[in-house]
Amino acid sequence: MDNKKQAETDKNSPFSSRPVVRLEAPVLPHYVRTLLDELELSIILLNENDRITYINQTVMDFLGLKEEQLQSLRESPFYLLGPLSHIYESYKQKKVPQKFEYIPVNLGNDRQKYISGFIRPVYKDDFFLGTLCTFLDITDLIQSKDFLIDYFLSLESTLARKTKNLVKQNTKLQQELKKHFADKKELSSSLKHMQKIFHRLNYGTCRFTPDGMLLEANRALSAMLGFSSPQELMDAVNLQGWEIFHDQELWQLTTEEIIKRKKIIRIEAQLNLKKKTALWAEISAFSVTTKRGQTVLDMIFSDISKRKENELLLYSKSTMDPLTGIPNRALWSDRLDQTVKKARRYSESFAVIYLDLDGFKEVNDRLGHEYGDKVLITVSRRLQKKIRESDTLARIGGDEFCILVNNIKKANLSRMARSIIDSLTRPIKVNKSQPQVGVSIGICLFDDPDLTSAEIMHRADKAMYMAKTRGGNRYMIHGNDASGQQDQPEPSKM
Repeated sequence: MDNKKQAETDKNSPFSSRPVVRLEAPVLPHYVRTLLDELELSIILLNENDRITYINQTVMDFLGLKEEQLQSLRESPFYLLGPLSHIYESYKQKKVPQKFEYIPVNLGNDRQKYISGFIRPVYKDDFFLGTLCTFLDITDLIQSKDFLIDYFLSLESTLARKTKNLVKQNTKLQQELKKHFADKKELSSSLKHMQKIFHRLNYGTCRFTPDGMLLEANRALSAMLGFSSPQELMDAVNLQGWEIFHDQELWQLTTEEIIKRKKIIRIEAQLNLKKKTALWAEISAFSVTTKRGQTVLDMIFSDISKRKENELLLYSKSTMDPLTGIPNRALWSDRLDQTVKKARRYSESFAVIYLDLDGFKEVNDRLGHEYGDKVLITVSRRLQKKIRESDTLARIGGDEFCILVNNIKKANLSRMARSIIDSLTRPIKVNKSQPQVGVSIGICLFDDPDLTSAEIMHRADKAMYMAKTRGGNRYMIHGNDASGQQDQPEPSKM
């Protein structure tokens, strides 16, 4: 730019009212130049006409220039620094300090570096002297670990505030880096320690993604499920489609609940094993959001198989008849209540068959209670062969049994009742005796949604009593006609 154009630019500048003093090339002592050349900080000093008055060796090395090439750069070095030239043009318009960060610079031969620094005007007694540009080569920091960026940003702030204390700040930066490298080493050691604890826990632990990928598992969990190592377990789940949870529907519901509620959820579930049958586990699960924003599920497993066995044993003792091994009165009442609710909800039908043995008291008194018990066991076994898997047989008293039959028609009830009578009237061989017992049967068909469990049992009991008063070894069906009046019980046709 010639003097005429420069004068025109200065005339239009907001700083044109200020006196301009020409900044001559500084005469610096040798030791000062040596110190500035040894700094990692690049320094460019321009006069009021944007001509270089000083450039240190760090800039020369950064640009890959030699001393004899410096003359060609007297006009402006910024065109070699890529985007920095645009920042400089913006600065010249208002002479406002410009800070720049992470500026990429292409130096030829596919070399790209990054710089950060500032451009600022220099004044003395309100006279504009020129421009100072300083920057650092941060290429190594950019290409290193992400956390070093924080230290570099701190360095930039320090450079902007305290340009007269650069050497001291550089030393401070080095100390900070050493300290944080030491912290990194300590953190790495802590992570290794946590990994050891993770794998030595007696509880099984693992981390899942919501779609079922197993990210991590400890040795306790892999051993619990029958695998030789956590890696073998992870390969089985992620590569072979092996499922840890025996009930996949429960797994899906639990996953949705964990993500929705965002708090610890505890459930009991069966887990699949590699070779054996499933085991019961108590599971504590909660969701975690990683630094990358990914939602994962952390789970802790405790083997409760023995506890479950004890619970099932206690449940069996409280709900099963100890002599015959079929449901007792308590379980029967619960099953009947549930069936009534279901039948009302879905407009279904079912029937209750009430059975009372004929002549059992005489057999029990004549041959003894031990023989009577064997008769009851034989009767229960014969009855089990006459019902379907969906039906329920229960012993509700000494020689009284009940059968809950789902989804059956009245005609089929008659055939079932006759088959039961034929089965139970056959002689029962115990030791050398072969006494016979009979059976009286009362049936109530659930065809009225207003009927309660107690009313159903009352009607079935009443029909059974009528069968017994008519000589036994027969069945009677109790029901309502369309008008709501009770029909006469229907006798069996033996």
